[in-house]
Amino acid sequence: MDNGVSNTMPGPAVVSPHPEAQGNIKTLKRHGFSTRFVHWAVAVSAIVLVLSGLGQLPLFHRYMVDELPYLG
Repeated sequence: MDNGVSNTMPGPAVVSPHPEAQGNIKTLKRHGFSTRFVHWAVAVSAIVLVLSGLGQLPLFHRYMVDELPYLG
């Protein structure tokens, strides 16, 4: 009975280097400098914003962080 499905198993996958890979290396450069710079700039600024936002809570006064120079 032929239902359109092949009974043969597929052969092994052929791994060939990507055309953009340099030399014999089979890895790709996924992101350039500008993408990494923007990613880390956003990550660092988000962490700084969260930590500076804690000063709006009574947390800074409780641990006397507001007594430190430039943080009051």
